Amino acid sequence: MKLNICAFAFVVGTSTTLMAQTLEPATETPEPAPAAAATQPTVESPTAEPGKIFIAARLGYAITMGSSGKSSTGNNSSMSDYITGMIPIGLDLGYMVTPNVMLGLYGQYGFVSVKDSACDGMSCSGSDLKFGVQGQYHISPGENINPWVGVGVGYEITSQKGTSGGAEISSSLKGMEYLNLQGGADFKLSPAVGIGPFINFSVGQYSSMSAKISGMAPLISDQDLTQDIPSDQRTFHEWFTFGVRGAFKL
Repeated sequence: MKLNICAFAFVVGTSTTLMAQTLEPATETPEPAPAAAATQPTVESPTAEPGKIFIAARLGYAITMGSSGKSSTGNNSSMSDYITGMIPIGLDLGYMVTPNVMLGLYGQYGFVSVKDSACDGMSCSGSDLKFGVQGQYHISPGENINPWVGVGVGYEITSQKGTSGGAEISSSLKGMEYLNLQGGADFKLSPAVGIGPFINFSVGQYSSMSAKISGMAPLISDQDLTQDIPSDQRTFHEWFTFGVRGAFKL
């Protein structure tokens, strides 16, 4: 009996040892971690920048100061004696040399309101034409609000026409615009489009005049008169303009 118990114990012990070896998890060689994928740089499409061509359209109202000239007796002919105001339509055309600096041209056509007292019973109308060269400095071209200042020099032609029946009298004054100061701010609607207020102050001097009379025969024969204004009779006149401007870059 003792032999059987010992044999049983031996079998059980051996079986337990074998089971323990069998159930022990096999040690597996760990697989190497996959190499991290190379980080590819994100390529973004560049934002389209506004072009170099600058175009702006202006609409405003102008008042005049100073005089158009002196008479032979030395009396000044005040601009405000025959002009009440003007509605100018302007155009700027230029090239952005840098993001801040624009060099180019300017032009303006104004509808002049002539006082009845200067028409002597006739139906009157007037106009003012300006053109010249200019430079502008845009202070904050990359911001939503872009203040700017500018200066220019050009030429001016102020005309007046009066009609009554078949008679017509037209005249014009011509001369240099020596100084054209301007400034304003563009509120950006997009990187290439802005709109905002502007002001303008110009100083000019008329150096010649012309007149044309027609349809008044036999009282007065048709004639054209053109002459220079003597230097001692030339004076300065000014225009102060305020309004709104729309600017574009192409």
